[in-house]
Amino acid sequence: MEICADISGTYNSRKLKTNKGDNLTMTLAGGSTYCATIPKHNNQTVNYWIELTDTGGFVTNGSTYTYEQEN
Repeated sequence: MEICADISGTYNSRKLKTNKGDNLTMTLAGGSTYCATIPKHNNQTVNYWIELTDTGGFVTNGSTYTYEQEN
């Protein structure tokens, strides 16, 4: 599943993280939109969130979202 978000501001890293241990770098898709694709975790509930790290090293976690993956 591809996740995209409008992320404005100066950040050293933009990561898409999951409760399945995924730690995915979000890449610039255009403008201020960044995307990453969560790999398959067949028939499991996946929680995901965006983690931003600013230039000073401060980490901000966004809201957590859930979806059920299928085969």
